[in-house]
Amino acid sequence: MTDVDEALGRLGAELAERDARIAELETALAGAQATAAGGPDLFKRPGEPLTGQPRSGEEHAAANEEHAAAHEAPPTDEGDRG
Repeated sequence: MTDVDEALGRLGAELAERDARIAELETALAGAQATAAGGPDLFKRPGEPLTGQPRSGEEHAAANEEHAAAHEAPPTDEGDRG
């Protein structure tokens, strides 16, 4: 009977260690996921603020100019037709 009590005691200790390790790993995983979700934006251009950060007025104006230039209509030769 003593052997059974000792075996149950060891089993209980091992289960407690396992549960503590699982909790430690879950905490580490949650931290890694939070870092990955809030980490640097992989699609930003050099010099741009990270996603979710407000731009300064100068940066905002420059970005608007870049956006407008990228979306301008190509020039047409309508005046040459006749």
